[in-house]
Amino acid sequence: MPLPTTIPSQYNQCGLVDTGCTQPDNAMTQCLKAETRLWANIVFNPIFATLKLPARYRTLLVPPFDAQPVDATRLNIQGSVGPVSTLTANRYNTIAQYLVPSGYDGVINSTFNKFVSQTGPGLQDGSGMVQWVIAINNYLQINYTHITMQMGETATLGPMPYGGGIRVKANDLLTMYALVTAAGIAYLDPAGLILGAFQGWQYSSR
Repeated sequence: MPLPTTIPSQYNQCGLVDTGCTQPDNAMTQCLKAETRLWANIVFNPIFATLKLPARYRTLLVPPFDAQPVDATRLNIQGSVGPVSTLTANRYNTIAQYLVPSGYDGVINSTFNKFVSQTGPGLQDGSGMVQWVIAINNYLQINYTHITMQMGETATLGPMPYGGGIRVKANDLLTMYALVTAAGIAYLDPAGLILGAFQGWQYSSR
C-alpha cells in the first residue's frame, strides 16, 4: 500500500518546524530529515495501526478492541469476598480473577464493585473503608488503584458490546482486589460481602 502523499504542514523540507532556514544541508542532515519525514508518514497513516490485527479484522470499520466482533466471546467475571468478619485489615483480598487464554486478546470495558450488608452498617461511598483495585499480571492498573465509590447494580450487571476500555493480551492475569481498612473492619456489617466484576469481550489474535 503506498504511503500518503501529504503530511502535516509542520513537516517541511527544513525539518520538523519551519524556521525559515536557507542554508544547504550536509549529507547527514539530509538523511536525518528524510528519516523524520518517513516516520511522519507512518505515524499519521491510520492504516498502520491495524497491520498487527488478524487479517479478518483489518476490513472492519471499527477495530475489534472498540466494538465486539461477531466471533468474539463475552467476558463476565464475577466474584465476592467476605464476610467482613473473616477479613484481615489492610490486605488485598482477591474478589475475582481471570487468565486470558493463549491466542486471544480482549477488552475490559465495564467494571462493578459494591458492598452488600445484611443487617448491620453499610458502606458510605468515599469513606475509604473499602478500596477496590484492578491488577494485570500483579501490576495495579492505572486509574483503577483506589476505587472508593460503589459502581453498578447487580440487577443491571452485564457486559457491553461496544466502547473500548482496558486492552488485555493473551496470558494476562486479571485480578480484582478489595482492601478493607481497620476502621472498616470495626464499623461495617460483620456479615457484609464485598462484590466485584469486570466485563468485556475477547477475540482471536491469530
